[in-house]
Amino acid sequence: MAYSAVLFTKQHPPSDLTAYALLQNRGQTQSRKVLLPYYRALPDSLKQSYYGKLLAKELGEPAK
Repeated sequence: MAYSAVLFTKQHPPSDLTAYALLQNRGQTQSRKVLLPYYRALPDSLKQSYYGKLLAKELGEPAK
């Protein structure tokens, strides 16, 4: 499933659904390692969104 989230992220990086898709696929340790670079590449506006903040917390990223 993490692969699907990565594909969606590549196709729709500024979408609020991108953060949601990454958030829904963060469960496994391996998935977190795969998803973290995509989270870091998200626009700051998306990182500040509701799902972006939840994703940051789940991935252990500092809040902006």
